[in-house]
Amino acid sequence: MTEPGQIAEYMAGRFWAPYCDSAAVWTRDTLYVGGIWRDDFVAAYRQWATLLWMLNPLIAQKSVEQNLRYFQALHDSIPDTGAYPLFLDLCEEYFYGVNSTFRNEQLYLPVVRLRVKEMRKDSVLHDKYAKQLECCSLNQIGTVASDFDFTDKRGRRGSLHKIRAPYTLLFFSNPGCNACKQIIDKLNASQKVAELTGKGRLAVLNVYIDENPDEWYKYMPIYPDSWTNAYDEDLEIRTNTLYDVRAIPSLYLLDADKKVIFKDLPDNRLIDLLEML
Repeated sequence: MTEPGQIAEYMAGRFWAPYCDSAAVWTRDTLYVGGIWRDDFVAAYRQWATLLWMLNPLIAQKSVEQNLRYFQALHDSIPDTGAYPLFLDLCEEYFYGVNSTFRNEQLYLPVVRLRVKEMRKDSVLHDKYAKQLECCSLNQIGTVASDFDFTDKRGRRGSLHKIRAPYTLLFFSNPGCNACKQIIDKLNASQKVAELTGKGRLAVLNVYIDENPDEWYKYMPIYPDSWTNAYDEDLEIRTNTLYDVRAIPSLYLLDADKKVIFKDLPDNRLIDLLEML
């Protein structure tokens, strides 16, 4: 292998194989996981999560599935290593945690599907993971994003699917949200974003989905005029759970056909992704 992408894919897919193959030496000491320090295990997990972000999300998802199989096999042969439950917990923390900079529901899908199956005898945990699975299954990468109607600041009606641009950044925000303001400032400061929006290659749809449009109107001066700034007058998005907006801000990148390129994009990854368009 000579291509960086091929190397990264291979490493991500087999990252945990050496650990799982050699974990026959283990201890019940909770400071250790499979014979290594717990902190070292967590640090290695962070390296793996970083590596996954170098890959196409669908390829990275296959890597997660592959490494899950390694840990399942390890758990079947040596249940007391503690590695398997810790690995699953870290997947939830890193890939589904609302404040995680590695958040990626596409990578969490194989994990939560497995947990739904494994928790059949625990109704509380089963319901928890079943709900997570339902939310993660919405607007998956490669599928057409759910359409919805909106009302812009001039009272004009529109819909997501009627926006015409090679790319659309769907930005769920709230007035007074400091994190939203930080993203707005980053987008305003990016020459690449200015170039994309100026040439009509990127449309930004900034949507308020709660029930207080009067408060939203007060914040209109901070929203760029080049964006479509709108609110969900019918409260359709939340009422019908068209999108799983677990936290504000929430960002989606769509292609010309409104297929999802990325969902619930962590804001620290946003500019890097837009720079590649």
